Amino acid sequence: MFSAGNGLAMRSAILGVCWGDNLPKLRAFVKASTRITHTDPKAEFGALAVAIAAYLASCHSIVSPQAYYQTLQEVLGMDATEFLELIKKACDSAATEQTGESFAMTLGCSRGVSGYVYCTVPMVIHVWLRYQQDYPELYR
Repeated sequence: MFSAGNGLAMRSAILGVCWGDNLPKLRAFVKASTRITHTDPKAEFGALAVAIAAYLASCHSIVSPQAYYQTLQEVLGMDATEFLELIKKACDSAATEQTGESFAMTLGCSRGVSGYVYCTVPMVIHVWLRYQQDYPELYR
């Protein structure tokens, strides 16, 4: 179905951990697993974003927002300009230590984050980058 839900983004982390060091193979696996349920390219962008995040997190104890964004920008290229703008906002927000709640407001998600990949993935990336050193801080 032509959909850009977040289902594949939830399933793609393991692909990044397994194949993040082999970009052609990672792209092929993400594309194949995306197309089973989501044909909108936006779903694939979101899945690749999560896969790259998982790969980088599996290789480094701390990933800087700038390093993540640069890597993702190289992987996605100009086809994903709108999505990359959202991820840039997430990276900038994490770098300035904006809270998750505050960042959600900048996405227009004052009533909560939807299942749309262009809402969910930027929020997830923000939270990961912002709290990667101390996830329990989220709940204090």
